[in-house]
Amino acid sequence: MPAGRRPPRRSELRVGVILDEFSSFAFGYEWSLVPLDPRRWQEQCEAERLDFIFVESAWSGNGRLW
Repeated sequence: MPAGRRPPRRSELRVGVILDEFSSFAFGYEWSLVPLDPRRWQEQCEAERLDFIFVESAWSGNGRLW
């Protein structure tokens, strides 16, 4: 967690995400984020025991992977 960041409000929620940098920063205060990789997303969904997946229409989501 970057300096000065507080833990997510609902840290018990593990959420698979496809977000741009701005949205990732903003939603990081709400839930525990699991950035999904386009090559491994199915494996991640099974291994991470996600509560839900949140995909936002974004330019260059997850570090330009999407």
